[in-house]
Amino acid sequence: MQLTGSDAPARKWDPFGKFTLPALCRKTAKVDHVKFADSLAEGVLNRLVRAQVIKGSAQKDKGKLIYQIRIENASPLILNGNWR
Repeated sequence: MQLTGSDAPARKWDPFGKFTLPALCRKTAKVDHVKFADSLAEGVLNRLVRAQVIKGSAQKDKGKLIYQIRIENASPLILNGNWR
């Protein structure tokens, strides 16, 4: 699969990446539609938004290590920062 999206002014297509769907999407001669859809959604999301947990600096808060969540948004969409 090749994933593309429009640029900010929507004048051209920009590539977001390529990925391969696993061959395990087939059960005998029929396609496993659920597994195919799940793999497709996972591949698209992995190219648009990346999240990772990063171990913080040597500082500790009340004796516990501090971790940060880093989110990289490669999509033209704006992520909402209000998490509750």
